[in-house]
Amino acid sequence: MALRLRFGGLTIVRASDTSGAVSVDGGNYNVYRNLFDNGSSHSVSVADTQFTGDNRTRFRFASWSDLGARTHAITGSLSGGTLTAALDRDFKLIATAGAGGTIASNPVVDLAGEFMAEGSSVQLTATADSGRFFGCWVGDTTSTNTVVTLPMARPFTVVATFATTLGMSSGAARPDGVMGATYADTLRVTGGTGMFRDYVGEMKQEGLQLPDAARPLQVAPGGLLQSDRLHANRLGMAWMGFCLQDEVRQLLPAARAAALPVASFEQFVNAAGAESEVADLRAAAQKR
Repeated sequence: MALRLRFGGLTIVRASDTSGAVSVDGGNYNVYRNLFDNGSSHSVSVADTQFTGDNRTRFRFASWSDLGARTHAITGSLSGGTLTAALDRDFKLIATAGAGGTIASNPVVDLAGEFMAEGSSVQLTATADSGRFFGCWVGDTTSTNTVVTLPMARPFTVVATFATTLGMSSGAARPDGVMGATYADTLRVTGGTGMFRDYVGEMKQEGLQLPDAARPLQVAPGGLLQSDRLHANRLGMAWMGFCLQDEVRQLLPAARAAALPVASFEQFVNAAGAESEVADLRAAAQKR
């Protein structure tokens, strides 16, 4: 039995993104590794354009690290080495408008599916039709802002949702809601987006500011929560009450909603007994 031992360094042929393929001596590889005989001849190649399996990323050949042509010959060496095909990447953008609205882009692109160069960006603007309103963006990005800017560092598929105005009705004349009175009422809700706001999640994030009359007050993440980080403390209850005013008005008859006064944040603070917490935040803000 004869054994042949080969010594030397590995020759590695690959693309700058290993999701792309290279060809060595007619075979396709994501990363090619082998020991070449000294002086042996081999061919390397890479496709001018490639796509990932999900067709959301496109690769375009830019150059080989040895400055050779897209298809060229190389000479094997016992010392080995690495040969890399630099690929430029484009990412597909798909933006769909749900029923009741439209989407515009800047720059203008084909929102049904267009590849955009890595490092570029696109601004999408959602506009609701008459009698509808914008709900939110869903998909590879989520936002309740009508305008979003997408940095094309990855593929994006997004949908703009629209809905009719939230309405509430009852089968009979609704009681006036006198405190202490007993009555029954069947309420029917139509329209709306079905979206909800995660107040506890917002309290855990950085950058939350309280609408204090003197100046916005910065709150540390979790500063409006109790120690279990699941329930609001007194200051958190004041902030939620202030934020919920508009939502509550949508649940009331129009005439009654219009008659309700708009309470200030300070009034909610006093109602929750959180005056000392606000005083501490104001003192900390003055030291900055």
